Amino acid sequence: MHARAVPDESSVGGALAPALRLAPLLCAQVQETDELQKVKRCLEEENKKLRREVQLNEQSVREYAKQVRVIARRRRTPLPDLARSGGAPRGDGRAAA
Repeated sequence: MHARAVPDESSVGGALAPALRLAPLLCAQVQETDELQKVKRCLEEENKKLRREVQLNEQSVREYAKQVRVIARRRRTPLPDLARSGGAPRGDGRAAA
């Protein structure tokens, strides 16, 4: 049977030293990553709300434009001249005779 080589303490310590120095940096990076992920989730939620608000505003603008077109169309339709006909308009939009 072969004897297993057991590294001496100095070589093990030498190999672990860089890892031990990097451990606090790794912990800090993990914490920062967690914080950034929280911020990202918050920003994504805010973005979702803002996109919905923009969508609602665009819908309101379209509805307003539709109303303006209807009003403009009505104004282009000639109205009866009440002064010349001598009376109020009838239900069909023509002046009373």
